[in-house]
Amino acid sequence: MKFRVIIAMLLSISRWLLADVNAYVTNADSNTVSVIDTQTGMVTATITGFDRPGGIAITPDHRYAYVCNASNDTVSVVDTSTNMITNTIPVDTSPALIAITPDGSLVYVSNYLSNTVSVIDIATNMVTHTINVGAGPQGVAISPNGSTAYVANTNSNSVSVINTSTQMVTGTISGFSLPDGIAFTPDGLTAYVVNQSSDTVSVINTMTNMVTQTIPVGNTPFGVAITPDGLTAYVTNQAGNSVSVIDTTTKMVTGTIIGFNTPLYPAITPDGSQVYVPNFGADTVSVINTSNNMITNTIPVGISPVAVAFPPAISSGSATAKQNIFLNVIDHYIALKWSPSPIANIVEYRIYRDGKKIGSVPSSHSLKFNDEGRKKGTTYIYTIKTVNSSGQQGFYLTLTATAK
Repeated sequence: MKFRVIIAMLLSISRWLLADVNAYVTNADSNTVSVIDTQTGMVTATITGFDRPGGIAITPDHRYAYVCNASNDTVSVVDTSTNMITNTIPVDTSPALIAITPDGSLVYVSNYLSNTVSVIDIATNMVTHTINVGAGPQGVAISPNGSTAYVANTNSNSVSVINTSTQMVTGTISGFSLPDGIAFTPDGLTAYVVNQSSDTVSVINTMTNMVTQTIPVGNTPFGVAITPDGLTAYVTNQAGNSVSVIDTTTKMVTGTIIGFNTPLYPAITPDGSQVYVPNFGADTVSVINTSNNMITNTIPVGISPVAVAFPPAISSGSATAKQNIFLNVIDHYIALKWSPSPIANIVEYRIYRDGKKIGSVPSSHSLKFNDEGRKKGTTYIYTIKTVNSSGQQGFYLTLTATAK
């Protein structure tokens, strides 16, 4: 006998491949956005009509790009199917950087000179809330489950914690030094914040909202991006013209890549194979191959590129509560299914229930697993992790179900 399906997905929408992906690059001093085909490494379109564009983010459904215009206090909405601006939204003074919730419903914009964050409802393209934060907000990031926004306040050396349900600041984390770029790990357990004036990266435990570690990097770190498997963070060092590579397991810098020119806010392709780094001082974007951390391409774009954006890497899966009845004995079990990871070289998926490993599935097999012998009425949290051909384990997906 089968009972009704209970599905809880913290992440949704199926995977997609690098072949489907364009990079969007804001060019502050030419008031344009360059569109790069990641397959050919060529600029295929140049979008005009901005006013010192900076921060940029793309909706999970790939349909729209939201772009901050620092000089006219607006956010432009670009239809990615036509590469045309379809809407312009007034916000507060000097919008800097931007992030979109994983469900694609809200946009968060840091307003540097007004010390606020504007919240835009994507359904209406209207500002629904204006939230007071610290001084000089810059970097903004949304937790993978969409519940929390972190905002780096450059001039007050703090990070504001925003509850995305209430749109209220619920905490302020201190101990930074001109914080700017910020990124969550895919499991949502940690966030990385760059400190421009101390040449370090702070690691926040998101369960406690405390800084747990400080990692020395290059000269004047500016932006940070984390691979979809959560194993590696890439930090651009603006004055050092370099990128620091951090192992997120050991919290150690494992390499330094040179050959940049005033690198600012980077982004990583959804399959984790490449890092796109804008060179503000050279009017180019450098492409890093994450398998060997070498620059493989340098792409001319507009004048003074600031930030790069891709549609987010998103995974999907389901946890279904079921029963088997045999000889009047009821077996309560949870049936797990998930989509393949877009990351290359995945050989195995490991399944954890409430933190304990309970099984594994080779990537060549059907991606499903039955967890038998569960207790009726008990809620279980499942974490699915990837294992690559080098044996490295990365985060992939979290699912929740209650046995019936």
